Amino acid sequence: MDPVTEVSTIVSHGDPIAPVIFSVTLILVSALLGRFGARRLKQPSVLGELVMGVLLGNLLYFLGFDLMAILVPIFFVLMGIQVKLETFLDWHVLLLSTGLILVAIIGKIVSGLGVLEKGRKRLAVGIGMLPRGEVGLVFASIGISLKVIDSATFSAAELMVIVTTLVTPPLLKITLGQGGQATGSRKISKMCE
Repeated sequence: MDPVTEVSTIVSHGDPIAPVIFSVTLILVSALLGRFGARRLKQPSVLGELVMGVLLGNLLYFLGFDLMAILVPIFFVLMGIQVKLETFLDWHVLLLSTGLILVAIIGKIVSGLGVLEKGRKRLAVGIGMLPRGEVGLVFASIGISLKVIDSATFSAAELMVIVTTLVTPPLLKITLGQGGQATGSRKISKMCE
């Protein structure tokens, strides 16, 4: 019997909720252990939780469990909870957000110009790198937990993440044309399947 079936049999007891409870408990215990370990090493708690997340995620992937469908939405909800909507009424936050968005977009588009291979749409490569997603949120979360940044700066970073994530698909569609694929990308798509 493979490990996934064995664990599922042990945990389920015929109850469909049992595997979810087991998974959540495993995640929480791992996060607490990571937090404890990081604090003992005088590091930010978030760093220990992140390390445990990487270890647990790879272990579960190896065992054949797919928790990403559950965990990714939870992560983004937790990041959203930390945003204070009233900060968006402050013109300083809007100005900082605008600056972050412009620097993010210009920086990624310029980095796409570094593509040297002929037949590639450099602009599409730059636009494809636009979404800042969870990496920006992880660093912003660490910054706010260490009190290095305030809630206004965190909210500005969140807005930058949201905008760069939302503008990418339509910009890619425009840049790549109707088919949505650049020259040679069909070969790459087949190689990645």
